[in-house]
Formats: sequence, C-alpha cells, structure tokens
Amino acid sequence: MLLVLHDMLYSKKNYQYLNVNKFTFKKFKLCTVHAYCLLVLMSVIPLNNLYAQIDFEAGYFIDRNGARVNCLIRNLEWKYNPPEFKYKATSDGETLTGTLETIQEFGIFSARIKYVKASIKVDQSSGDMAYLSASRTPDFKIETIFLKVLVEGKASLYEYSFGNELRFYYSLDTKLFEPLIYKKFYSGGHVLENDSYKQQLYNALSCSGISQGKFENIQYRKKDLENIFIQYNKCVQSSLLLYTPTQKKDWLHFSVRPGLSYQSFKVNNSVNVNKSTSFSSQVGFRLGLEMEFVLPYNKNKWRILFEPTFRKYKADDNEVNFNRVADVKYNSIEMPVGLRHLFYINTTNTFFVNALFAYDLPFNSTINFYDASNNVVDDLEIAGRTNFMVGAGYNWANKFSVELRYSAPRNILGNVVYWRSTHQGISVLAGYRLF
Repeated sequence: MLLVLHDMLYSKKNYQYLNVNKFTFKKFKLCTVHAYCLLVLMSVIPLNNLYAQIDFEAGYFIDRNGARVNCLIRNLEWKYNPPEFKYKATSDGETLTGTLETIQEFGIFSARIKYVKASIKVDQSSGDMAYLSASRTPDFKIETIFLKVLVEGKASLYEYSFGNELRFYYSLDTKLFEPLIYKKFYSGGHVLENDSYKQQLYNALSCSGISQGKFENIQYRKKDLENIFIQYNKCVQSSLLLYTPTQKKDWLHFSVRPGLSYQSFKVNNSVNVNKSTSFSSQVGFRLGLEMEFVLPYNKNKWRILFEPTFRKYKADDNEVNFNRVADVKYNSIEMPVGLRHLFYINTTNTFFVNALFAYDLPFNSTINFYDASNNVVDDLEIAGRTNFMVGAGYNWANKFSVELRYSAPRNILGNVVYWRSTHQGISVLAGYRLF
C-alpha cells in the first residue's frame, strides 16, 4: 500500500490521467501525502499498547526502611545491571518504579533473579585492546548500583555488567562486595594480565575439598567463578542458593517464508532522457528460508535474522520513446540480515517489527532495449546491490506468521555508465516455523 501511494505521488501519468489543472493536482498530491503519513502513524501507535501487555511476574523488594514487600515485577531479563525496575502491588494496580534511592534489594521468584543495592569499587580501565592502560593497578571509582547475585551462601558471588565490561565481586564474613581483580594492561610492547583474583580466591575460599590447581586454572568468567563458589559452600556445608536462570535451548529457529512481492522498476539515462522508461509494476513470487537467532536477554524479545530468499521480476514496455521496446528479466537471491523486536501479546502470540540490510545476488538477469527491427540496441548489465528493508507482522501459536515488508529502492545498474535504476517493492510474507 505504501508503494502504491508512492507511485500515486510521483507518477506523471497520474497527472495526465486526472486531466486537471496544476492546482487541483497539487491538492490531490497533498492529500495523498497526508494519507501516507496517517498510514505510517497508524502502524506505529499500537506498539505502546502491545508493550504494556508484557506480563509482570511474582517477586519482592526490600525498601530503604528494611520492610519486605511482595509484588509483581516486570521481568526484562536485564543484560546490564538496571538502575531501576517497574512493579505493581496487584495485577490491576498502578505501575510504580523502584530506584536506588528507595530500594535495598529486589528479586523475581520463578526467574531466579536477585539484585542488591551496593556501593562498590569499579575499575574504570577499559578492556578494549585499543584503549588498554599502561598501569597494572586498577583505576577504582566508587559507584552505587544494583549488584546481580549469582551465588548466595557463606561465600557469595556477584556480577556487574556495563558497556563491554564485566566485573565480579564476592562477600565472605566481614568482607562485603570485594572486587575480584582482573585487568589487561600494556607494558613493554606486550599485553599483560593482572590476575590477582586467583590469589584472592585462594586466600578466601581455601578448603580441604578444593585443590590448589583449581585456583591456578580458574578463568575470569561467570561459569568458572560460579563453580568455585558452589564447591566452597558445599565444602563448608553452607546453605546455598543459585540465581543463574535456566538457559533456553531453542535459541535457533528455522522457518519457511513464501510470499508475493509487488515490484516496480524504472531506468533513467542521464545523457538521453528519451531512453528512460518505467516498466509496469508486477506481482511476483518469492521464497525464503529464515534463520532466527534468539538473544538470551530482555525476555528474548531481540532476535538476529538471516533470510536467504529467491525472487523474480519480469516485465516489458512497448511504449518507450522512438518506438523502441524494452524488457527486463531480473532473478536474484537476496541475502537480508537484521534485527527483529517482539511485542508480547501473550505467551504464544506476538507482534514484531524487523529492520534489515540486504545484499542482492542477481543471476540470469538482463535489461534489453530493441529497435523497430527487434535488434538489441542496449544490453544493460544488472549488478548486485544493497538496500534496506523494514517490516511488521504477527506470529501466533509460535508457529505461523504473516508480515508486510517494504524494500527501499536499490540501483541495480550501478556498474553501467550514464544509467541508473530504481527497483523497490512491498511484499506480503507468510511463515511456518519448522523448529
């Protein structure tokens, strides 16, 4: 529909067909612009309503006065430590905000998530190889955050994630929220490591059931650190709570994506405008295989897409200037890659939006112009080009989907001197998830 409106706006044939004066046509064009904008606006408005329908989950918080309150918390499966969270006292209650100023601790029961307020020493040194410090010593700064609990017992382990950095902390007896020190630094033309965390762990967690080799070989990563804290708490027979959510196994989905594409195609010659032409818009079949990679945070609402797709376009024009005729045959494999964001309606149905960047691989594709004797006078080479795509759709039963997708214009004559083309389209896609 957007493409039809676009053609109505910019086609000179519309002006001739209406047979009206310029003033009337400008009014028609302005009304069409308004309709175009209204359609875009209507497609965006529902997003806020859908977002509001994400379920809140049973949890609790402890306020600054030490009072524990059971509530419902919006679980965003935070990738980074949140500065605040949304909660309700009841399912139909007002949505409120818990902040560092008002909350000491909060958690979500079924998701095994817990955060505690803590003032901690944070190393400001970058782990990026291009910005490594020349100092072995951490550059500490005091910050107050919600620290994520990973393991809770006599010895507890915590995580702080920000930007591209990941820091771990521990508590044991009188030591609260001590940083486990690990830092890469540049010295004498080499990248070195300050792995003081190994000695820290050996000093704090030594137990008869844990060998010294465990501490020497431990890596500064969540899995290794969780394991050593679990072993220690078991070794000293401490109560133990784990707050690592169970990872979902279905992180990769495959879907068949057939559909129909409404495509338009125009060619222009910058030297001789009489060689320019607009081919008739056509509806063509397309078939794709979608690979969807589920990102393990924010309630799995973000996905990475890769969708190799075969499609074709074929048209001719018998009204080219100087009585020449032209035809185009355009077959290609599109290689779109991009992001998808979900808006949950319930546990099985979602609304989604896509943004993709595609590279086109044409094959058996030609654009030919003929003279009155049917001789080819121009044979234009079609080349692979990139463009952007946006789409919105609906998925139900976690199995079936439908999507409306707009493909921005691409110039497939980029390698031909003096020629330029505009190929664009709107597609209606169906989807069936194989697994």
